[in-house]
Amino acid sequence: MSTEECTKRRVLLVAWPGAHSQIVNSMLEQGRLPNLSGLIKKGVVGRLDSPPPYNLSSMATSIVTGKPPGLHGIVGPTIPSADRSKMQPVTSAHRESAAVWNIFSTRHRRSMAVAWPVSHPAEPILGNIVSNRFAQGLMDRRIPMQPATIHPQPLNEKLAEFRIFADELKAEDLLPLLPLGHEIDQDHDPRVAFCARLMSQTATVSTCSQQLLAEERWSLMAIWFPAMANFNRRFLKFHLADSDTQESNDHRLYQYVLNAAYQYHDLLLGQLIQQTGDDATVILVSPVAESPVVKKRFGESHGMLVISGSDIHQDELIHGANLLDITPTILAACGLPIGKDMKGRPLLDAWQVAPPVDMIDSWDTQTEPNPEQEEISRHPNATSVSAAARPVESDPQQLGQDQHDAQVSRAADLYEYRRTKSLMHSGLYRNAISNLKRLAQVEPFQLSATLDLAQCLWRLRNIDQLEPLIDQFVKDRGSNDGEIPAYIILLQGRLKIIQGDEEAGKSFLAKAASAANQDHYLLTQIGETYLSLREAEHAAEVFRRVVAEHPHHAAAHLGYGRCLLQQKRPQQAADKFTEAIVLQYHYPVAHFFRAVGQWRLKDPEGALDAASICLKQNPSFAPAHRLMARVYKKFYRDDHLAAQHLRQAKQLREQRLNPSNSTPSDDSLQESSDRSLVDLLDSVKNRPPRP
Repeated sequence: MSTEECTKRRVLLVAWPGAHSQIVNSMLEQGRLPNLSGLIKKGVVGRLDSPPPYNLSSMATSIVTGKPPGLHGIVGPTIPSADRSKMQPVTSAHRESAAVWNIFSTRHRRSMAVAWPVSHPAEPILGNIVSNRFAQGLMDRRIPMQPATIHPQPLNEKLAEFRIFADELKAEDLLPLLPLGHEIDQDHDPRVAFCARLMSQTATVSTCSQQLLAEERWSLMAIWFPAMANFNRRFLKFHLADSDTQESNDHRLYQYVLNAAYQYHDLLLGQLIQQTGDDATVILVSPVAESPVVKKRFGESHGMLVISGSDIHQDELIHGANLLDITPTILAACGLPIGKDMKGRPLLDAWQVAPPVDMIDSWDTQTEPNPEQEEISRHPNATSVSAAARPVESDPQQLGQDQHDAQVSRAADLYEYRRTKSLMHSGLYRNAISNLKRLAQVEPFQLSATLDLAQCLWRLRNIDQLEPLIDQFVKDRGSNDGEIPAYIILLQGRLKIIQGDEEAGKSFLAKAASAANQDHYLLTQIGETYLSLREAEHAAEVFRRVVAEHPHHAAAHLGYGRCLLQQKRPQQAADKFTEAIVLQYHYPVAHFFRAVGQWRLKDPEGALDAASICLKQNPSFAPAHRLMARVYKKFYRDDHLAAQHLRQAKQLREQRLNPSNSTPSDDSLQESSDRSLVDLLDSVKNRPPRP
């Protein structure tokens, strides 16, 4: 596929936030989503994972920037004012990275976006922006459309005609959702009005989008259907009812809402696909946060990705997709370079013939901030929101100024904590430390901020600050059982191991495992620490415990496989690595250990195949090159290829030790992880313990 062919491609991006893949799959099997089914048959489908924090403002911005919240700056729906006197809605001016529509404008490609979160005020791009405020306030037609909702401004009057208000809907419009609606006392039950608002919101987004598609030229169209998330939030419990809920009158009245809402969105999807034509690539995403209701039924909750088009593989699965991959995929599809500072990757496996991929240092330096947009974002009308969408804020006249100030201060601290956690999730531990030190002194963040600070110091291997922090924490909390969090106990054990007191370290690990309860992430860390000590039996006990409670946790299967590898049971280990890969295909380290297992089984072809997949998923994974060098040298007597892979491994190591040309990251675990992997290959026994 040539770059010229890519530049002619059009991409339709549709978001169904909150649409859980488990529910979608069930409805597909029942034939209730025919348009989505047709899209899947003409394309690829797979699981879509999301980086935290799990709120729609953050996730939506990650989709259109290719960056996690710690880099794009949007960590929630509100942000404190500069003087911390109030909380205000987050706006497009707060976004710190270029969105995909900014990128398209830079290369003179027309794009459009409708109802995308954090798109207000509308940015002056080459194309059209209908901001997320367009479909808000639809309960009362007396509420005017806010300034800066639409770009370009001359479209205001025309598109305003396509706003559909809840009171325009008739009873029969809600009948598919509420077939027993006539039994509901609407004076005391607001859920009928809530359904009407969501339906009017969905219809508004759809009619506006179809109008733009019919009359405007475009290379990219991004549409967000916000009602889907609210339908799921409010009515999911009646769709996935347990035995207790099924007996309730609410279940009888509202059990049909979610099915009807999904089917309505499917109908509108079909209309959009028909309007865009066969030459467009359609990408449908459903970003979801973890749902206790779905987790109880299915064990986990995750979103869905569909990519469909004439040059896409037909009716196949795609693995390892993440929200951060969407913008790189769109850029590659349309022949535009991908920013090296983007944390996602283009999903090239979706194409029959992969498009060429070019890189650019960053798109953020190519797009200039717009002073007019920043001025609009400070306008009081532009930053106000409708009553339906407004965050709950305190009123100084009702509460008194002191109580109001205290509430705003707590909300501002919560924002700062979320922002700091986002930096940690982006691997920017050094950037997070100063704020965590402040928050560790503030109610109610003392415990969580202290634990996060300890994690940052451990990640940075800053033992000089970590050790006194833990000592003071333990002194303040007391030494009684249950007073010290399991993560602190784990760090106590790791510090003892570093200091050479392995027995004391193992004693702390046992205490940490006992205190961790069902925290499978923490238990996995404990198991990995046991593995570093070659304590395969203790590690296996921990990993078996995790697998029993959380059978979908891929890292636990991987850890258990590593235990079996240490116990010289390569066939059972290979089976466990395969289980981990089935659960999470885009998992480079799992493919690497599968390669190690095949090496131990004297299967050179299997080892090379698994190591190649590892490098395809993570080209910087140096141990895979070293393993391939061994395979070529021992089994194929090919010194040339062996030397080639050793050179590549050496280059990657040097790049990691001297990262002058790469995006800085504080996550120093990779090098120590690589070294432990090499040690595993060597099967060196009695080496000094390493956490």
